[in-house]
Amino acid sequence: MSPRDEVILWRAVPPGCADPAGEIVNGYLPVDYPGNGPYFATTREIADAFAFCYGCGMQEIHIPEPLFVALLGGGVIQSDGYYPPGQSWHVPVAGLADFNAAILQGSPNRYHPPS
Repeated sequence: MSPRDEVILWRAVPPGCADPAGEIVNGYLPVDYPGNGPYFATTREIADAFAFCYGCGMQEIHIPEPLFVALLGGGVIQSDGYYPPGQSWHVPVAGLADFNAAILQGSPNRYHPPS
């Protein structure tokens, strides 16, 4: 898979996340993300701002573009209304199983520890 055929999601790791490197390999657990589920950005600057505040590093997640579009259409990934359309997203708890399967389909995901 070519990186240009993928959507990259950026996620600032919130304080209290026990295993940020493991999440991007083993998946996000519903118990850890009540409410709206985890948030991600396709605009890195949004995630950078949160990463600066949190101080816990950044997750970089690769999803094949057709799969990302399918997850959007199915409501698994939903728009975050706090930012302009197409920049920030969240995955409700009900969609985490499908999302977790999707994040394993692209290029290897990476965790960037705080510098």
